[in-house]
Amino acid sequence: MSQDILVFAIIGLSISYAVYSVIKSLMTRKTKSSCGGCNGCEVSKNKISCHL
Repeated sequence: MSQDILVFAIIGLSISYAVYSVIKSLMTRKTKSSCGGCNGCEVSKNKISCHL
């Protein structure tokens, strides 16, 4: 019985860490530039308006 609880605890922690990582990657980074931390849009290619 205690082995089952340990396995479910490890699985629960793994799932919660995966969800946390996905949410963290989707959130924008707080930077001083107008890009918000990403570099895939047209604003980031214009070096005048976005300084990385």
